[in-house]
Amino acid sequence: MGKSVSRGQALELMAVLSRDINWDRLTSEQVQFVIDLPIEKRRDLFTYFLQDSPQQLPWNVGFLKLIINNVQLSADATTNDPQEYFKTRTGLWVSDDFKNRILTKVQPVENLHPTTLKLFELKKNAYDREITPELGENYLFDESELCARIEQMIEKQPNGEEGDPLNNGHVNLFYVAGCVVGVRWNSDNRGWDVGSWDLGVGSWSAGYRVFSRN
Repeated sequence: MGKSVSRGQALELMAVLSRDINWDRLTSEQVQFVIDLPIEKRRDLFTYFLQDSPQQLPWNVGFLKLIINNVQLSADATTNDPQEYFKTRTGLWVSDDFKNRILTKVQPVENLHPTTLKLFELKKNAYDREITPELGENYLFDESELCARIEQMIEKQPNGEEGDPLNNGHVNLFYVAGCVVGVRWNSDNRGWDVGSWDLGVGSWSAGYRVFSRN
């Protein structure tokens, strides 16, 4: 039998809950449902959570699992012209949506600096609105830099070799302002598929990878 909860612990827990709940992940209806519960049911709900859930939280809460905190990307003095590189050809398929949403905004990048990225895996199916809050404040890529980085990754795995982007048919996701870019190894065609979608079009499947800027 453990020690009784002190008044100080109770006050500290209330402060932690009020400060650390991710309110952006909740809806008004969800919060109001709990508010409207009879007091006995609220007591049962909170007590059950504290008794049985804390040890499981690191594995069950959230949609993303951090795989690598510092994916290393090297510097390049120059990169190829993205308008020329991102053309459908043997080993690479590029969607019209990617051309319209991304390539219309890019320029060749000179003196691409070394950088590190974070690499996450989706633990369960999720929408963009559920994924992006877990990526950190600096997760968005500039379109020009993203094209250069995707080119770097593809050139390291031109034949679908193992590497940072998945090569098992699952999608590798990257976010820019207003849309999401997906890169996928297509084993049937022996090449990489690159596409883009508006945010919120559909959910992404468990096991997909998500890249974020540090």
